[in-house]
Amino acid sequence: MADQWFADLEGEEDISGARKMFSLLTKDVGTRLIAVDQKEGGPEAITREIHALRGAIGSIGLAACAVDLHELEKNWTTLTPDQRTTLLASARKAFQAGVIALVSRFPYLAR
Repeated sequence: MADQWFADLEGEEDISGARKMFSLLTKDVGTRLIAVDQKEGGPEAITREIHALRGAIGSIGLAACAVDLHELEKNWTTLTPDQRTTLLASARKAFQAGVIALVSRFPYLAR
C-alpha cells in the first residue's frame, strides 16, 4: 500500500503533498495510539477507535501494527489489563518501526 501512496511521485508538488499527508497521519495516529486505552465511552468506544486506527495504519501499509490492533479490537473485552497493555505496547512499537522503515524507504518523507 505504501508504494501506491509514496512511490513514483513526480515533481515537488507531489512530494510535498505526500510529505504533508505522512506527517499529519503519523502525528494523528501516534497521538491516538498513546491515548486509545484512556478513551471515554467504555469498551465500545475503545474498539471503534481501535478499528479506526487500524484502518489508518493499514492505509499506509504498516501491517505489523495493524495485526496487534486487530487482536485488540476483536478481543478488547476479554483481554486482561496486562494483555491489553502488552498488545498496545507492541502496536506502538510496530507503528514506530513502520514509520522508520517508510522514511528509510522514501527519505523525502522526513524532510
